[in-house]
Amino acid sequence: MPSLLERLLGDDSTAEGVDLQEREDDAHEALRNRITPETYGIDDCAVTGVAVVNEGPDEEPITVPIARFSLGEDV
Repeated sequence: MPSLLERLLGDDSTAEGVDLQEREDDAHEALRNRITPETYGIDDCAVTGVAVVNEGPDEEPITVPIARFSLGEDV
């Protein structure tokens, strides 16, 4: 039986043909367009994955981005 993390992350596509890598890339781009790391006192930020958390009304996967924020070496 796959672990919870494996079930959430899955592979790069779903049975419905949704490209999870494309969604991850879109989320990463949106994060980079919204966050200026220096403004928030972080070294860097990135979307490192996309988790499928549910299904929508048309059985399309609902995904959420997994974001990583580097707070520097002093934290």
